Amino acid sequence: MMYLAQAGRWLLRWPPFRRRVVSALAVLAIATGSVSTTRPAWAPTAVEYAIALSVVIVVALAAVAIPGPQVPPMSCPVFRGSGTGLGEDDCVWAKASGQRTTQSGTTDNTAVFRIGGQKEVTPDWFVGGAFGAGSRWTQDGGGTAGTGQVFDGSIVLKHVFGPWLFAGAVAFSSTAMHLTPLGGGLTGDANIYGGGMRLRGAYNFDFSGWYLRPRLDLDVVHTWRPGFLLSGPGLPGGISVDGFSKTSFVATPMVELGGRYDIDEKRVLRPYLAVGASFLPDNNSTMLASFTGPLAALGSFQSTNGGPSVLGNVEAGLQLYKVRGFEVKAEYTLSFGDNFLSQGAGLRGAYHF
Repeated sequence: MMYLAQAGRWLLRWPPFRRRVVSALAVLAIATGSVSTTRPAWAPTAVEYAIALSVVIVVALAAVAIPGPQVPPMSCPVFRGSGTGLGEDDCVWAKASGQRTTQSGTTDNTAVFRIGGQKEVTPDWFVGGAFGAGSRWTQDGGGTAGTGQVFDGSIVLKHVFGPWLFAGAVAFSSTAMHLTPLGGGLTGDANIYGGGMRLRGAYNFDFSGWYLRPRLDLDVVHTWRPGFLLSGPGLPGGISVDGFSKTSFVATPMVELGGRYDIDEKRVLRPYLAVGASFLPDNNSTMLASFTGPLAALGSFQSTNGGPSVLGNVEAGLQLYKVRGFEVKAEYTLSFGDNFLSQGAGLRGAYHF
């Protein structure tokens, strides 16, 4: 153990590694908010402290911004007749979207392309589905980074009953990330899987030239990440990050205000703005990591990452479509909370039958 302590003191005197430790400490203070470590009493403090910072950064990176499944086919709306009541029809669509999320100093970017459609299977009952693929980039202020690929899919069942809309959907997502955290040249690969269900109820209040549509989404999302190993020439053996599994519940009430502008007999413009909130009880996650190989006796490390329990939401969009014809739709989304900001933009093309 004397040689291990001497090596640790030398490592901390080495300027490049010392700068990494200081940077990691700053990121740790911003990114985690709640961190605890468990170590044997005899472990050299300098060695453990230096390596533990790298461990916690990795674990925090794995915990922050874990994606949940998306439910894009929930909405394929058109006006019923010449009024402002929203209904549904048969359509196919393609959408390109991007999202940027910043949480406690960590930035997560995604770019996804999706295709989907829906079909009326019996009067006022619709079945839809979608599939998407894209890329994801994650980085914190200290240089820890991750890149990966994203795949998701969903199916939905809708029923339109006068001014009412009732819908239920199931969705899945899969993300494969390559992590390159600070400290010792460590790298690793993590896979994250998500499955979820959404129930939606909405009611349309029709007025002359405009409408008001309150809605409520209830989501159940399960996230699972198997354990993975971080290894590299800077650390003998590596770091084993334990698996993670959690089921989350989200309630999102929203109110949408929209208008109708008839360009001609066939082409319709629908601008809309929606505001609301998401309530996320128990929105935190705990990650565990431990050393492997010669440093296994140094113990394990734990990182607890808390997210906001309430998010404010804003949605804005502009839909231009031709009755039984083509559609173009641009949209913007915003979610914000305590140390959390997420913005997204999308462009969709569709054909209505």
